[in-house]
Amino acid sequence: MDNANLGGHPHPAPQRRRLPGTAWIPKNAHPYAWATLGVTWAIWTLNAMDFGFVSVLGPVLVEEFSLSGTALGSFVAFLLIVRVIADLPVSAWSDRLGSGWRRRTLWAPIIVFYALVSTLTAIKAISSTVWSFFALRAAVNIGAVACETIGITATSEWWAKSQRGFAVGLHHTGFPIGSFIAGQLLAIVLAVFGNENWRYVFWFSLLSLPFVALYWWLSRPDKFAQVYERIDEQGLERPYTAEESVRADIPWWHVFKQKEVVLAALYTAFFIAVFFMFTIAFPAYLAFVGGYSFAKVAALSVIWAVTGAIFQVLLPSLSDYIGRKPILVAAGFYAGVIMLLLQFATNIYWVFGVQILYGVVLNAIYPICFSVCADASPPGRAATAISVSTSMLWLAGAAAVFFTGTLIDLGGGFESRSGYITVFYIMSALSFAAGIMYLFARETAGVRHRRVPDPEETRGAPLP
Repeated sequence: MDNANLGGHPHPAPQRRRLPGTAWIPKNAHPYAWATLGVTWAIWTLNAMDFGFVSVLGPVLVEEFSLSGTALGSFVAFLLIVRVIADLPVSAWSDRLGSGWRRRTLWAPIIVFYALVSTLTAIKAISSTVWSFFALRAAVNIGAVACETIGITATSEWWAKSQRGFAVGLHHTGFPIGSFIAGQLLAIVLAVFGNENWRYVFWFSLLSLPFVALYWWLSRPDKFAQVYERIDEQGLERPYTAEESVRADIPWWHVFKQKEVVLAALYTAFFIAVFFMFTIAFPAYLAFVGGYSFAKVAALSVIWAVTGAIFQVLLPSLSDYIGRKPILVAAGFYAGVIMLLLQFATNIYWVFGVQILYGVVLNAIYPICFSVCADASPPGRAATAISVSTSMLWLAGAAAVFFTGTLIDLGGGFESRSGYITVFYIMSALSFAAGIMYLFARETAGVRHRRVPDPEETRGAPLP
């Protein structure tokens, strides 16, 4: 019955009100925010390419340096341990120097350093032995890990809190895309110049230098001010508020008091262990069990990057709206099933199909976990909180690659199938464990956690 017939006033139909910042693709973000995201994405993509070259070079390194599975795993584990040692102190140093545009003072020199050192790998006279090769890669890893943590934090500080998942997710598509490019470039180099000239791919490391210069120009106080004024105009919440200092005053170890920071770090540890087991075992499985050439292995072992890049934007953006927890729980159980299918990936259809399915969650969970760390971090300690996840990430990766090589040797060596099957089942168990563990986490994002800041709260708030 119409309300007017009851003598009352007609009531309009209820309207659903979208909270500011809940669109999957942020609208009206400042051009400087987009430009900086593009530059940090390019830097991260080139970083991932450099890392990806080593990952897909596994079978080539085994042949050139006569490595056993244990030796290969030990060398890669050493590189990851270097990342663990460097990550937390460099990130804490970045926080102490200041947030926002101030991060360039440490980040830019680090990128220049590792780009130049990585280029030295391309010179055979310098990287001719297994020891000189891995010494150069160790130096590169010191800079590369700092680039990841500071790069994530620098990216998130140009965007409203409610858009953090989107920005970090889009930024981190650089990893699957860079990995895919690395595989294809290496395949071309091996096919054109021969297996003995695999070092040529490291000349591409020099491409990072112009992007560093561009970021230095973009990351200035006046440009930050314009971005934050646009955030205020849209009624969104800044990454920093009036209560938060420009430089971190809270001791760095306070991040360990945040349960969600710790759980996110453990989750990334489980997932990255699975990924590094994959990077050691799967290319070798294709080469020594599947019978593919080294050039084909380089191209085929990174197919996961196709869906990896797409869902690395979609799932973190979705987590801004529905929350981080349901996606992380579901991703663990999903990956557990996919890992069981890797053993069948010897013909071309299974090689493509299993990787396409794996890519749905392979990369997407990291920006979500990093966003959890930023959500739950103490004021001014975002980079430190994120570095807890990245440190656990590399520590777990180091353990994973060492045991992967050992398990392959115990199973009969690279030419024997049984060692690989054991690795695949362990990968499945770790994935399921991640999903079960995150059932006990508290939600840190989503519409229910969204609020519109009071205008008085952001007026005059300091810029990072």
